[in-house]
Amino acid sequence: MDALLASGRITTFAGAAFLFGLGPVYALVLHHGFAAATDTKWRRGHERMARRLALEADAAFAGLTVGSLLTLLGQVRDAAQRHGASVRASDVVDTLGTGFGGWTALRLVLTVAMFAALRGQLRDRLARAEGARAMPAEDRTFWIGWTVFGTALLASIAMTSHAAAGPRPLLAVPVNLAHLATSAVWLAGICVLATALPVALATRDARSQLHLFSPTLARFARLAFLAVLATAVTGALNALAVLDDVGALRTTAYGQTLLVKVWLFAWIVGLGGLNHFVLLRRLQAAATPQEGAARMRVIGGSVAVEFLFGVLLLGATAVLTGLSPTSTG
Repeated sequence: MDALLASGRITTFAGAAFLFGLGPVYALVLHHGFAAATDTKWRRGHERMARRLALEADAAFAGLTVGSLLTLLGQVRDAAQRHGASVRASDVVDTLGTGFGGWTALRLVLTVAMFAALRGQLRDRLARAEGARAMPAEDRTFWIGWTVFGTALLASIAMTSHAAAGPRPLLAVPVNLAHLATSAVWLAGICVLATALPVALATRDARSQLHLFSPTLARFARLAFLAVLATAVTGALNALAVLDDVGALRTTAYGQTLLVKVWLFAWIVGLGGLNHFVLLRRLQAAATPQEGAARMRVIGGSVAVEFLFGVLLLGATAVLTGLSPTSTG
């Protein structure tokens, strides 16, 4: 597996997934969680979390840009190797003239446009604490625009996937886009729970932490259940569209890597079920704030492990997209 292309694919999807998923996760989980925390002392924690999320968004923009450039560079290098000479200007032009190169270049343009249009407002939008009121219309407009850009970024990835090169792209590409979108919501949500929400919780005592964390986790668990279910269904449809038969799971490198991805996904489903059906219920049944704090730490550890499996899943996905479905193992 080419390290350059693999790195480009990992950082590209990780960046696009976080940017797309941040919108639904904030609007459907974090906003409502902090709306329930009407204590004005939460404002400091909310602002700290907003700063962390803005920094993570910057990292996602950078990763998406670097990843797309690495991918283009790999394609240009391959074009040069085909004629056995050093890279020429014509290799760049030829690469940009392909469907893969064109969509990758468009992704770079969309990334820059999204950063220029929306990044300046992001921290302020994330730091809004509107109490129990519904999200203001201007905030809804901002997040709708954010999600439209995020969807376009994921669509540019879907258009460079095996689905676009297959025999039925008009059917396979939308399924692949749905697969990317639902997995992005889960991945962004896990990232937020593991790295950003604890920054807000650290500003308050155990009782206040429990008051915010429990309903926020419960809300995310419902969203994650739907996202993971949709990811599983669309992933299965993707596999059926790409593989000729079930036996290809054993006989091709693509099929074997897909099995690794399924194994990692099964661990994620198991950890999610543990969090939702066991650990969350134990947290909600905590008799004292101290007991609740101890159970929150257990959930935090479980979420961190789930996040680690998500990173490994990204790696498997990067390898998978670089393999031909008919290549032998």
